[in-house]
Amino acid sequence: MDLFTLITLLIVVAAGFAYLNTRFLKLPDAIGVMVLSLLFSLLLIGLNALMPSPFTLVRETVGQIDFGQVLFDVMLSFLLFAGAFHTDASQLRVERRSVMLFAFVGVLLSTFLVGTDCIT
Repeated sequence: MDLFTLITLLIVVAAGFAYLNTRFLKLPDAIGVMVLSLLFSLLLIGLNALMPSPFTLVRETVGQIDFGQVLFDVMLSFLLFAGAFHTDASQLRVERRSVMLFAFVGVLLSTFLVGTDCIT
């Protein structure tokens, strides 16, 4: 199983979970898909315990992925776009003081943590 097939399969399964959630569970999108994903993961773990041989090819394919590079170079941009797309600008304007405070403290804390890690 090549990487393209694996990614295609994951997208189809995620779309199927979204459909099942919308049609039957009627939970909020993120929660419904997460619940179905957790149940499906438990099912796959159980099947892997019973019959590990069909999963070896998938395990080898996933083992070749550099998840740090995929997370930062691919997924982060989509996650940031989705978060910005669903942000209510009027509510952000109302909460601007707390947002600015958290951003300022977060940048200071991140700078301190990264700076002290580089020194040691």
